[in-house]
Amino acid sequence: MEQDVIRKARQTDLPSFLVSMGFDLKKEGKNYRVRGYSGVLVKDNMYTDFANGHSGNAVDFCMRVLRMSFHKAIEMLNKHEGKVQLADFIPKEENQEQSIVLPERAENYKRIFAYLNKTRGIPIPLIQELIRKKLLYQDKNGNAVFVCRDESGEAKGAMIRGTCTAKSFKQRIGSGEFPFVWGAAKGKTILTITEAPIEALSLVKLYPESRQSILVSLGGIDFMESVERLLKKYPIKRLVLSFNNDRPGREAIRRFTERFDQRVEVEAFLPSASDWNEQLLAVKRNIRCLER
Repeated sequence: MEQDVIRKARQTDLPSFLVSMGFDLKKEGKNYRVRGYSGVLVKDNMYTDFANGHSGNAVDFCMRVLRMSFHKAIEMLNKHEGKVQLADFIPKEENQEQSIVLPERAENYKRIFAYLNKTRGIPIPLIQELIRKKLLYQDKNGNAVFVCRDESGEAKGAMIRGTCTAKSFKQRIGSGEFPFVWGAAKGKTILTITEAPIEALSLVKLYPESRQSILVSLGGIDFMESVERLLKKYPIKRLVLSFNNDRPGREAIRRFTERFDQRVEVEAFLPSASDWNEQLLAVKRNIRCLER
C-alpha cells in the first residue's frame, strides 16, 4: 500500500468523518465527545480514549475504537471527502439534554446491602446514609443505582453497578455533565474526586477526614466539564485527585493538574492498592489475620 494513501487516511478529520458515518457527537470545548463510547474525545485527526488509556490518529481510532482491520480503516477513511459543516448535524447544547428515566425501584434493598457490605466491605451506616439521602437504591434487577443529582436535588442520571459477583455489570444513565456528588455543602473548600461511588465510600471508610470535602465520582477518568461546573458552584480551594492507582488513573492526574492547577491547589492522593476498594478489602483481610 502506498505511503501517501496511508498518510492521507491518518490525517482525516475525525469529527466530520464520524458525522458522515452517522455517529452522534457532542461539542465539549474544542473537542467532540463520541456518544456511546465512554470517554472518547476527537479533535481534528486525533482521538483520546480516556476510559481505556490510549490515543492516536484517525487510522488508530478506526482500528482500536471501531475494531476495523488496518486495510478496512484505510479504505473507509479515504472514501471520506473533506469536512462537513458540523453545526448542521450537531444540535446546540441546550437542545441536547433529554429527560432521565431511572430504573424502577425494588421492594427491598437486601441485595445491595449484601453486595456492598459483605462483598465490597462498605460499612452499613454509610450505605444507609446514601439511601436516606436518595443517592442510592436497589432496582428491580437487584442492581445498585447511584443517583447523580444537580444542585437542586433533581436526578440527572445514575451509575448502575451489578450485585452479582459472578458477572460484572456497569451502566451509566445520562451524560457525564452531572457526576455522583456526596456531601456537598456551602462553605466546603475541598473537592475530592474518585472514579466510582464505591471508591468514594471505600475512601471515606479508610480516611474519615475525607468527609470534610465534597466527594465527587465521575464514572471514569474524564468529564472535566462537570468538575468545571462544580468549581463555579462552590468556593473550592483544593482539588484532591483520588483516581485508581493504574496507568489511566495516573495519566488522568496529569491532565486534570494541567487543566486546574492555575486556579486551585491540586493534590494527588492515590491508594496503595489498584483502587480504594481493593485497599479497603486488603486492610480488612489483614485485620482478620491478626485476630486469628
